[in-house]
Amino acid sequence: MDQARRDSIDSRVQTVLDRLRGFQLPSGALSYWPGGASSSAYDRRNSWATNYVGHFLIEAERRGYYVPPSMKTDWLDHQRSTAQGWTVGGASPAMDQAYRLYTLALAGRAEMGAMNRLRASDERGYVSSWYLAAAYALAGLQDVALEVAEQADRQVPEYDQPGWNFGSRFRDLAVRLTALVALDLNAEADAVAQEISDALYSNRWLSSHTISWALLAMAQLYDVDGSGSGFAFEFGQSGAAVAAVTSTTPVYSSELVDLGLEGEVVEVVNTTDRVLYASVMSEGVPATGDEIAAASGLAIDVDYFSPSGGPVNERMLTQGTDLMVRVTVTNTTRTGLDDIALIHRVPAGWEILNARLGDDGQAGFQYQDVRDDRLLTYFGLGSGKSRTFTTMLNASYLGTYYLPSVTAEAMYDATKYARTSGYPVQVTEPRR
Repeated sequence: MDQARRDSIDSRVQTVLDRLRGFQLPSGALSYWPGGASSSAYDRRNSWATNYVGHFLIEAERRGYYVPPSMKTDWLDHQRSTAQGWTVGGASPAMDQAYRLYTLALAGRAEMGAMNRLRASDERGYVSSWYLAAAYALAGLQDVALEVAEQADRQVPEYDQPGWNFGSRFRDLAVRLTALVALDLNAEADAVAQEISDALYSNRWLSSHTISWALLAMAQLYDVDGSGSGFAFEFGQSGAAVAAVTSTTPVYSSELVDLGLEGEVVEVVNTTDRVLYASVMSEGVPATGDEIAAASGLAIDVDYFSPSGGPVNERMLTQGTDLMVRVTVTNTTRTGLDDIALIHRVPAGWEILNARLGDDGQAGFQYQDVRDDRLLTYFGLGSGKSRTFTTMLNASYLGTYYLPSVTAEAMYDATKYARTSGYPVQVTEPRR
């Protein structure tokens, strides 16, 4: 990895650390959404976010990044207090408590009493057992950790929905791999790592939560056994000179430059005696006018009208015209979807005047981010249910603009989405 790439990564990690301070509550916990209100009531989503962010803080600090001491101390105090107060059958599920105990052990502050209570309970499932085994291993109780691991289920659960803990089969496998590495169970770890590797290199969609857990667990495995310490290969593109590469880290990445729109051939030759995995990744957004309306699991309907309820032609508006837009999203699946993101962008010549409430007079969403050119709204929908959001806009600036597509998608299941097509719009001078 060159220095520019390292500097970019360092800058991004530090930016995330700085931003996370805005999510911390006076209690030391963290909220899932920015500006979350302080409350003594237990919230599963916020509790999982507290575990997950704290996990990130510890890993970042171990790698030399600056974590504000007060942020970490407040988080540790909250985690210890919550772990000590946990009871079997209470509001906090065993999985939540097990992750909390793992993060405390990772921070060198293992709560042995709480760990023993969870171990003695009959509420532990697949993930809870592996978190707990890893926590005991980190606390130095290898014999107890091995006993918990031996009793743990090897049958990985399937998820209909990610739920409050953003779960998936491969996230759970990564948690198990983390524990196996801590326990030095290398043969089983290698088998689990192979399944995770196959998933990472497949066309299967994986959430960011799953990918982060998978990559962290794989990195821990290779750091331990040393087999990922280096490799070599050659590569070139479209007949250009082949470059020889030697990497001293488990992962090597390089940007492919000057690729033509028609595509090019990229050749990779493995010059070592071990298996290497190569992938080419690309991303982008459709060019203006190339957006195609499509839907899978969600349906979306967008309707424009005047403030009085009459019809309006949004393609041709007089400067200064107020108009309303009504966006309705419907869940067409047989299961509920907890985390839907509605991205409603407006033309550059329009302004957002008022982000109205939901169709039932309530907010109708979990969180909403209103920006100059778009509304980002997050909410959940039961099976067959719909939610409508109405917003007032104004055609403010003369010219021809592009009305982008309106999209809705399940944040943790990319197979559920809906989007409209975009088209040009005009704002003309008022008649005199």
